[in-house]
Amino acid sequence: MKNRISSSELGILWLTYQEKTLILRVLEYFIEKADDQQAKNIMGGLWQDLNYYVNKIKEIYENDGVVVPIGFQKGTLSLPPQVTMPDSIEFIESRSYLRGFNLFNEKKGFE
Repeated sequence: MKNRISSSELGILWLTYQEKTLILRVLEYFIEKADDQQAKNIMGGLWQDLNYYVNKIKEIYENDGVVVPIGFQKGTLSLPPQVTMPDSIEFIESRSYLRGFNLFNEKKGFE
C-alpha cells in the first residue's frame, strides 16, 4: 500500500503552488516587457526552474488522487500595460520580489 500524503503536507504544497504560479505570472510580465536580452535569459531560466516545481507539485497531487489547485493562470493578474523603469531596475525588482519568497539566494541561485 502506498503512503498517502498528509493533510499538512497537502496544505504546504497548496500554498507553495499558489505562490509559485503567482511568481510565474509576474516573471512572464517582466520577460515580455524587458528590452535587455540578458535579463530576459536570466528571468527565463528562473521561470523554467519554477515551472518545473509547479509541475512536480501537480504530479504529486495527481498521483495521490487530490484535486490540483487552480493557482494563478495567464490573464488572472491585472498588470500595467507599460513598464516605465529601465530593464536593469526591473531585474533588480524581480530578484527582490523573489527574495521575499525565499526562492532566490545570491550564492546558490534558485532554492
